Amino acid sequence: MSKIERTITRAVAAALVLGVGGCETPTTAGIQDPLAVSEDAAVVGDPWLPLATWNVYLGGDIAPVLAADFSDPVAVVTASAQAWAQVQGSNMPERAAEVVRRLASEMPAVVGLQEVFQFVELDGSFQPIAPPLDMLGLIQSEIVAQGVPYQVAAVQAGTSAALPVSIDLSTFQVDRWVAFTDRVATLVRDDVDVDGVHQGPYQASLELAPGFELRRGWIRTDISHKGGIVHVINTHLEGQALAPVQSAQVDELLGAITAGLPGTVVLMGDLNSDAAAGPGAPSWTPTYGRLVDAGFFDLWNEARPRTGDGFTCCHDPGLGNP
Repeated sequence: MSKIERTITRAVAAALVLGVGGCETPTTAGIQDPLAVSEDAAVVGDPWLPLATWNVYLGGDIAPVLAADFSDPVAVVTASAQAWAQVQGSNMPERAAEVVRRLASEMPAVVGLQEVFQFVELDGSFQPIAPPLDMLGLIQSEIVAQGVPYQVAAVQAGTSAALPVSIDLSTFQVDRWVAFTDRVATLVRDDVDVDGVHQGPYQASLELAPGFELRRGWIRTDISHKGGIVHVINTHLEGQALAPVQSAQVDELLGAITAGLPGTVVLMGDLNSDAAAGPGAPSWTPTYGRLVDAGFFDLWNEARPRTGDGFTCCHDPGLGNP
């Protein structure tokens, strides 16, 4: 998955990284408003606001689908069927259960989730033939089952399309489809004081084929914390292979979405920009540098400068690695 997950914040904030892991484990961090610090912690209470970001992964490698020749139905079906088989074999229910177990262990105040996909298998006439495979629904069910105090603050849809996964070779008509919607979702702990939620799609997008447009979105959750306001932005930017689209999304992010916000701004998510790479590397885009130049700083570097780079990417697309 060429993904780098980093949590970035700006304004007056100190940082404490609480835990990291692979792409199937969250990046967790905390921010602290120096004005909230007191010598008597029992009076002021815990000044830390722990946050987590987690790309929960769609479950399969979609890169061959995006690279397929959409004028060749057989090529599209072949690539789509392979990705769908990986998704079905990725044990989404168990992965959702592990997400909630980690939330119960870490108890972050706000959680940004990316690639929270929903899949629906359809017949040739676009009628559902199986119950939806819905990562968010599975996570919500696990929240209830495990008794973890979280609720969904917002869900923002991105790419929504249907891909052919089977074709009748006697007629060359598609006889099975998989409809999907990519989403970002923000969860908040029940005791968090949410002052407001704002969300939307990026205007920058790319149409691969009629009815198949790559779209991304963002969610901003405004949290009242220790007398101040913290704006927590959860997003998933376009991938490195579509760097011009990603760059345009960053323009929007640094413009209308974050410009002029008072208090502390936290940006977390899957930014698809390698903090350690340089120009020419496939994983590099200017995004990380642009965000730092705009006044954000990397919480990992602030909190754990001597403990390695902290990257959580990458894993085998079929999740077969340890």
